[in-house]
Amino acid sequence: MTTLPLTTLPSSIRCSGCGHVAGQADPYPFRCVNAGTDDVDHVLVRVLDPTRLSFPREDNPDPFIRYRTLMHSYHLAIAAGLGAEEYAGLVAGRERSVAEGDGRGFGVTPFGRAALLRDRLGFSAAGGVWVKDETGNVSGSHKGRHLMGLLIHLDIAERLGLAPDAALALQKSHFREHGTTLRGLMTVDRIDPHEFLAFVHDIDLAGVPPDDPAIHKALSYLVDQQNADGSWSESDFTGTGFPGVFYLKYHLYRISFPLYTLARFRNQVQGPHEYCAMKFQPAEFRLRSEF
Repeated sequence: MTTLPLTTLPSSIRCSGCGHVAGQADPYPFRCVNAGTDDVDHVLVRVLDPTRLSFPREDNPDPFIRYRTLMHSYHLAIAAGLGAEEYAGLVAGRERSVAEGDGRGFGVTPFGRAALLRDRLGFSAAGGVWVKDETGNVSGSHKGRHLMGLLIHLDIAERLGLAPDAALALQKSHFREHGTTLRGLMTVDRIDPHEFLAFVHDIDLAGVPPDDPAIHKALSYLVDQQNADGSWSESDFTGTGFPGVFYLKYHLYRISFPLYTLARFRNQVQGPHEYCAMKFQPAEFRLRSEF
């Protein structure tokens, strides 16, 4: 557990509705403690101290390194003794992971005049139309930057060991109060269940060599146990139970998981960037699943 020095950071996380300020060592300052107690919109925002900060003048093409001195995660890291180079290395590592999955990393968003659009709308050359083009960003949207900022903060919190048991405590709390952890995340933390499930099921196999003998032994077992019709048998079924309430039986897990495993291995062998059985966006997932 890292103990932060008793100094005020040049940034804070503050609720714009009630003024509550999150503790500077809080690893998850994403929800105001007063949310849900009244009709106020308790939205947490980053507040900078202009007397201690100035606008960055660097020209680094990576915006998360160029503007790091304006990020709360950076202030947290420096206060805890993490060096600027180590912070930049952590960001660069995450950038590489993003680029492997999306095919591109984060860069400065192009911003300039759009002559064709200006002419079509009948504006003068003196005023014109300025366009901020987000289509070249990760996921084709500005939203990827927001998620990246959160990910960097979580990386820093984990690196500093601020609250190693906090996630488990949150999981247990949601389970007790809402019946399932996911229901608690949806109700309390407003988590999108489709994006959450897509994230937790996206297992990174980059560090697992495809020629590992253990992997081949497991795959050989699946192939040997496959029935003539392509299915797999299961004497005991996989299920989830809530005693005294209901029980679920997942009839197709005996087929879907072996097939998914074989598909992921096939894709991993074919290409270093294909570590999943299939790729689609959360919106497309809703369409396919009819949720």
